[in-house]
Amino acid sequence: MRIRRATRLPVAMAVSLAAVAVAPVLLVAGDPLRHLYLRHVVYRPGAPPVSDKRGGWVSVHWFVLTNPVVRALCRPSAEFRARAGRRRQGGR
Repeated sequence: MRIRRATRLPVAMAVSLAAVAVAPVLLVAGDPLRHLYLRHVVYRPGAPPVSDKRGGWVSVHWFVLTNPVVRALCRPSAEFRARAGRRRQGGR
């Protein structure tokens, strides 16, 4: 789905509202879910680009990947995952 310039603000607001609605899930399991999403959307073989500057469009996935609310809600689980990884490796 391609998003044109006129609909970018409503889509960005909808992504933020959806992130707030699923905030408990993102706080607990946001980092693993975000990594799976990145692998599926960006790193998968044959994946379409997330944005096209020449064409002037961005994908809906761009809003999810760059949304500060989603990033902030995924941060606690990312920090927990990093600390758990260090403890497994014998660090502090």
